[in-house]
Amino acid sequence: MRIVIPARLLKKLPREVGADGDLHGVVHPAEGHLHVAELVRAGRQIESSLPKVGTWAVCSRARSEEAEPGSGLRLVIGVDDRTYRVSLDGNDVTAATRVVDDEEEFAARIKSSVDVKHLSKCRVAILGAGRVGSNAAMLLAGSHVGRFTVLDRDEVEASNIPHSAFQMTDVGRDKAAALRDGLLTVNPLLEVTAVQADVCQMPLDALNRLSQGHDILLVAVDDPLFMRRVNDLAYALKPAVYVALHEGGRGEVVYTRPQKTRCLRCCVRLEERTRLEGAASLGIETLPVVLVAVQVVLGLLLQGRKGGDAFSGLVNDRRNLLLVGSRRAEPLKELPEAVLMATVAVDTSRQTRHCEVCKNIAW
Repeated sequence: MRIVIPARLLKKLPREVGADGDLHGVVHPAEGHLHVAELVRAGRQIESSLPKVGTWAVCSRARSEEAEPGSGLRLVIGVDDRTYRVSLDGNDVTAATRVVDDEEEFAARIKSSVDVKHLSKCRVAILGAGRVGSNAAMLLAGSHVGRFTVLDRDEVEASNIPHSAFQMTDVGRDKAAALRDGLLTVNPLLEVTAVQADVCQMPLDALNRLSQGHDILLVAVDDPLFMRRVNDLAYALKPAVYVALHEGGRGEVVYTRPQKTRCLRCCVRLEERTRLEGAASLGIETLPVVLVAVQVVLGLLLQGRKGGDAFSGLVNDRRNLLLVGSRRAEPLKELPEAVLMATVAVDTSRQTRHCEVCKNIAW
């Protein structure tokens, strides 16, 4: 929640309060009551004292050291019904201010089409914070998914920047922690847990707890042995989405649902792969694969809810293997060249090879 104090009321404040523009008092719940977390004006945080007084929190700024008590700007937040008072040099100016609910504003353009309340409570585990995991997480956060666990063992390198959601300032940081901070810049209200760990070496009991504690797993690790371990353990527990990238912007997305779809082993012959190749292509060419994966995740989370029908073309339990491929098209009149993306849903229901995991589930 933000309490916005109009610029016209701030003309008497000292210069160090900042440039022109409204003053935003950012308010968060803490310890059973509301408190002022920060003051922001023209995008710059304002230094201020934030002493708590009982169930109240006070943010004041006097015009000078010799100012009388109560002078300057005083913002007082109450515990009941998020009430507050704003005074300027002892005069009550509360009526001239306004309250903005950031959570409500964040969902304003999508709440009519999807169940944002449900999405905000969903937990998604991101296994691998590379070009797939990082970009997918940012898109899911922008779609109002509210809770994430991010797992990765590596640090951000400069070579990651063109393909991922990281920035140059993240170089040298743990990918999991850097992605957590990036997600919180999209929406500070998110719950994000960052775990620096080699997911490929996770014990089975840790994988089991991870599966049970989340609504869906997004597996973006280019290790077929690990994919197989997750599939064998998680298939009976929770939905999972597996993503692999290949040369030229091609890729595949497989999703599984307990007792609803064929498992990953039935869709992709993992035993024929030693390690999946990392895609040596432009970052923009890999985004269509990421977009398909994100839409599948949203489709699974929203099944039977408002907005779920929009993803029915991708979420089809008989066709849970999606092949995404790009190719250069013939030059168009309007453009010198174009990149066309095609997504093919493969019918996996006819798989006849015996499977110990999904038991060749039949419809």
